[in-house]
Amino acid sequence: MNLKLKYAELLSNHVDLALDEIKNLIEIPPDSKMGDLAFPCFSLAKKLKNSPVKIAESISGSLEKLPLFKEVKNIGPYVNAFVDPSFIAHGILSEIAENGSGYSSQPENGKNVVVDFSSPNIAKPLAIHHLRSTMIGNSISQLYSKMGYNVIKLNYLGDWGTQFGKLIVAYNKWGSEVEGELTISKINELYVKFSKESSEDNDLNDQARNWFKKLEEGNAEAIKLWKWFKEISLIEFEKIYKKLGITFDVYGGESEHAASFLTVVEKCESLGISSISDGALIVESEDENDPPCLIRKSDGATTYEVRDIAALLDRFDKYEFVKMFYVVGQEQALHFKMLKMVVKKMGLAFSNDCEHISFGFMKFQGKSGSTREGTAILMEDVLNTSVAEVRKRISESGSKRNISEEAIQQIGIGAVVFGDLSKKRVKDSEFIWEEVTSFEGDTGPYLQYTQARCLSIVRKSNHDFMEQADFSGLTEDSEKLVLLKLNQFSEAIINSANNCEPSLLANYLLELAKFTNRFIHGGREEHSKRILQESNLPLQSARTALVHGIAIVLKEGLRLLGISSPEEM
Repeated sequence: MNLKLKYAELLSNHVDLALDEIKNLIEIPPDSKMGDLAFPCFSLAKKLKNSPVKIAESISGSLEKLPLFKEVKNIGPYVNAFVDPSFIAHGILSEIAENGSGYSSQPENGKNVVVDFSSPNIAKPLAIHHLRSTMIGNSISQLYSKMGYNVIKLNYLGDWGTQFGKLIVAYNKWGSEVEGELTISKINELYVKFSKESSEDNDLNDQARNWFKKLEEGNAEAIKLWKWFKEISLIEFEKIYKKLGITFDVYGGESEHAASFLTVVEKCESLGISSISDGALIVESEDENDPPCLIRKSDGATTYEVRDIAALLDRFDKYEFVKMFYVVGQEQALHFKMLKMVVKKMGLAFSNDCEHISFGFMKFQGKSGSTREGTAILMEDVLNTSVAEVRKRISESGSKRNISEEAIQQIGIGAVVFGDLSKKRVKDSEFIWEEVTSFEGDTGPYLQYTQARCLSIVRKSNHDFMEQADFSGLTEDSEKLVLLKLNQFSEAIINSANNCEPSLLANYLLELAKFTNRFIHGGREEHSKRILQESNLPLQSARTALVHGIAIVLKEGLRLLGISSPEEM
């Protein structure tokens, strides 16, 4: 039920503005005592040549009475409406019960959205800097899918470049020293050793460049080692993605576009947007403060930039996307600015549909680490630590409830995911284990507990509550706050998706959980506010329907963030 639209329609007969304009002006008051919806009259003052307060008085006095709004009155320059909870309850809760997890879903629109996220480098373990891209990108994918788009989740692997020349040199030089089966960790150890040795022996860097050139030319030995490194890496990556519950529609890589870079070069040259500088081919930036975009190195080798441009052209040819999101750290901002600049200079309009979804750095207990230096904090270690912390908390709590291992895994992993997504993505994120794994406060476990608690209440009610409910009994303020918050789920999804900001949805869920727990706790203080009312089955059924609706929205909201919810806790 779109309450803002209903209120805008009521106001439209008395306000000389377009319906959408009225709807967009409507606000939610900061205090529920002031009403549930507020229409500010400031924009009408000049046109009507009157004060906003007088205009608000006039409008509120002339509005027709509707069952939806039990009262409409002006509070200063605002026309404020008070919603009748018993009237909206049946519509909202019936819709949730009927649609289940499909509540607030929009019909398929046939439009494609490509989300490029996670994108680890081959031969390097998944570390915490991949976690943010993986979690943010997965949530954005789920949100746009919920809004009816056909989402292509793309993992664009870093499987090409000079680093593979370094790895080949390292393996040929020190690979015989590796004990046992070659793993991604052991490959990374070779990479770290190369980085240290090459800082003192520049000849190793020359060898690496030579081996990468051989790889580009199709040298059999180079190709064989490259494929082997890639195969080992993908096996390790899939283990982590499975633990996170994340799948991809497409695995791509820079290597797929290494051969098509000539197309980009030819287009740049034929359009006259490129020039030669010190033997290299460049495209000058539109911003004099930015360096030029390097299209081809002086030795003829491809560049990261040109491979990304080639990949973008291929993606549009294949998907004809309406949005192309690159979920990559803010340190890559210049790279994506250059990419869009070159594609725009090519005269391709879809450059405006490409967006870099940047994010800040992540630290755990003040540490971040570096893959090159061998100090990276691995994603698998972070997830395992969180699960161990949750298990420890449960053990120390003295709870006699038998919580399954599956639930402990869901809580531990969910704590990490929510700890990341609950913060604005552009801000640096720091994890303090005592905070993110807590079952109280603004945490994932708190939301999971609230959802499980609601399901427990529904099970205790044990009857067909929708059939027997008398929604006219839902008159408590605490009940109305929960109903209004449930009704805002769709708006929270849209705002979160449009801003590519999962934290907006995360904070909506926290508000819903807080209203929910106040509603439930009210029954401890007054018997009449208890959910389970054996002497008043119609009221018990109505309140059970409300709790059932909360459980559905919390579970679906957490799913959109990439978090699984235990049925029992």
